[in-house]
Amino acid sequence: MRTIKDTNEETVLKLENVSKNFGGIQAVDDFSFEVKKGELRCLIGPNGAGKTTVFNLITGVYPVSEGKIIYKGEDITKMPAYKRSRNGIAIKMQIPGVYESLTLRDNLKIACYNFLTPHCKRRELEKAVDELIAMVGLESLGDPIVGNLSHGQQQWLEIAMTLAAKPDLLLLDELAAGFGPEETAFTAKLVKMLHEQGLTILFIDHDMDFVREIAQKVTVMHFGKKFAEGEMSDIEQNEDVQTIYLGRSQGGDN
Repeated sequence: MRTIKDTNEETVLKLENVSKNFGGIQAVDDFSFEVKKGELRCLIGPNGAGKTTVFNLITGVYPVSEGKIIYKGEDITKMPAYKRSRNGIAIKMQIPGVYESLTLRDNLKIACYNFLTPHCKRRELEKAVDELIAMVGLESLGDPIVGNLSHGQQQWLEIAMTLAAKPDLLLLDELAAGFGPEETAFTAKLVKMLHEQGLTILFIDHDMDFVREIAQKVTVMHFGKKFAEGEMSDIEQNEDVQTIYLGRSQGGDN
């Protein structure tokens, strides 16, 4: 991946007045925002705010009801999900999508098959797997059956599987959910390292310490709309955000 120097002004992703209806339910309502190249951005909001729906619109899992999605200057609003993946959009969902009955290396080989050239040599495949394992710091595990790994280890493995696509834009949905302090610290270090290597990252999380540790900019959603946006320090001082999301008023206990 390329470094991110001198590229921060380029818009990688732009949502223009995007809405999504499910029958009579307005999940996303006239939502617009931009992600710049090399940015590490977080999307936060109460449960049901529409965050994961936005991710599913970006990746093409759901079609938009209204609005446009622009990726690297191209209108991808009607582009199929598999083409978006091929064009550099990758997502790591909250629940690990690993093959628990297979080994760690076999999981990564499956991920690599889709993106290596046809009829690649075995040593090429093994090298790609070695590089992915090193990228997420799992070298010490050997090659265990994935079902025997911890929740955190499975999450990190799936990040490696996602990186097999060599994405330009990485989406991470509730990556730190269910983690203890050590796992959260390792994950924050991992995400920052991937960002420093050149990835543009957009993530969703409810762990405010985790968000505070890594996010450069935060967008707040509420009832499907963009409610606030800015640096984390500014967001935390926003009285309206404190009321609807952080659960306290200015100067209150909670």
